Amino acid sequence: MARRRRRHGTGGRVRLRKPSRRVAERVREVGARRFGILAVDSAKRRFAVLLTDFLGNVFWGVHEVENTGPALAAFVEALKQVVRAHKLKDLVVGLERTGRYHVPMGQVLKPHWSVEIVDPFATKQLRQAANPGEKTEETDLFAIVAAIQVGLGTTEADLPPAWVDWRLESRSREDHVGIRALVRQHIQEKLEALLPGFAGLFRDVWQAPTALRVAEHYGSAAALVAAGVDGVLAWLSGEGHRARRQTVERIVAWARTASPADPGASVRHALLCRDLEHERFLESAILASEGKLAGYLVDTPFVLLLSAQGINVVNSASYGAELGPIEHYINPQKISGRAGLYPSRYQSDEVDYPNGPLVGHRNARLRDAIHEVAYCLLTCNPYFKAWGEVRRKRGWPEKKIHIAVAKTFIRISYRMLAGRQVFDHPCTAGRNPILRKLYEFAQGHGLTPEITRDLLVRAAAQIPQHVLPEEARELEAKLPRTARRHRTRGPEHISTILPDVLRHLACGLPLREERTERNTLEVTGGLLTGRSGH
Repeated sequence: MARRRRRHGTGGRVRLRKPSRRVAERVREVGARRFGILAVDSAKRRFAVLLTDFLGNVFWGVHEVENTGPALAAFVEALKQVVRAHKLKDLVVGLERTGRYHVPMGQVLKPHWSVEIVDPFATKQLRQAANPGEKTEETDLFAIVAAIQVGLGTTEADLPPAWVDWRLESRSREDHVGIRALVRQHIQEKLEALLPGFAGLFRDVWQAPTALRVAEHYGSAAALVAAGVDGVLAWLSGEGHRARRQTVERIVAWARTASPADPGASVRHALLCRDLEHERFLESAILASEGKLAGYLVDTPFVLLLSAQGINVVNSASYGAELGPIEHYINPQKISGRAGLYPSRYQSDEVDYPNGPLVGHRNARLRDAIHEVAYCLLTCNPYFKAWGEVRRKRGWPEKKIHIAVAKTFIRISYRMLAGRQVFDHPCTAGRNPILRKLYEFAQGHGLTPEITRDLLVRAAAQIPQHVLPEEARELEAKLPRTARRHRTRGPEHISTILPDVLRHLACGLPLREERTERNTLEVTGGLLTGRSGH
């Protein structure tokens, strides 16, 4: 007997998605002839609808509904009359996901009937099986009805309004990051054509803004040689930029031996200046979006993820925005399934490959957010970094290591979010202070003292009470000594807001807009005491 061939991968059973039983249970209660299925095929300007019972008997033939407010309202009233005329006791709407075109119909029907989302892939497979080589609105609608009959529809919990805004802001930032990467690629190409070898003078030209300012202003090696070291330094000083003399000397020395620029130098210089201006605009937009993401993050338990080393404000906010409330998931496997972090399977006769590539059906943005966190853990977290090195020596491919860390993070994050816990694992060297990490983020993004204080107080409301004294100690250690001893007049440095936050953390009182003249920090149990004014 021939042996069955198997490919041994990560191990474990492959769990295939099973059809939902929600519809079947409702059909048993009212009967198949009293249970209606409304199939909706969405488009940009109109919807095609079909009403049948569970057995497929047509009550309302295929017809179109315009995508306007009055037309949708009239359709709902007409549908109610048809339901009463045929004495239907229950009704489910099968709505095919089509970009965002299905959203208006779903919003109109949800207050009256349950809506099941049908994936276009399921519609395609059922349509091709019944009508190979034919695609019409009618065949699509009957395929949607079949998908509901076999339980392939899914329900989606509504996001809170603030979460909708959070997700939009996060996706806007991701779009800007992608555009910035493309603009930077164009800048590097123009920079190499205009100043060959200039970018090689720096380890990372994007971490050397002064170098880009010099390239933008002078635009040619001959102009740099003519200006000289003193001239370049004088121009930088006049523009408010700081640069080391050794750096400028290195730039001018390169300019004396630089290769000639490509033809069209004047136009290339103008295009370079335009792209650099665009890149600076995108950079400011990204920083502004990240500041807003921090405001959404601190109002949710996702801020607790900052206690794990390697997770920062941005990637935890992206993960939280795409994941949604943790109450929408009954276990971590549901998160892995939605992100498509499980292998595909091919089995035929004696051939069985249970550990193929990752499935293509997934929420792409959620998977990207999880992969971003996994990359940061492998790069910045000592435990996961060492774990990855051990697996590399065992011959694991990089992709397998990355996916394993991603699934581990999902399990850890689910326990932290569902249990409202901070990160605490015996294999790691402690946890990161949440408020201190958030404070450093605010300083790096230039947030105002008022916004920073508000972020810290709102984040403290999400932290377990037994952790607050430790958070207070870590935050107090961040204060400069001058801020601990003196209160200045006029505009205040950002560090002067921390004593207020610490005092209210310790006393459990809400933060007031106007600070009192108390000069002492009192912490329950004497954990932290300030001796002088702040």
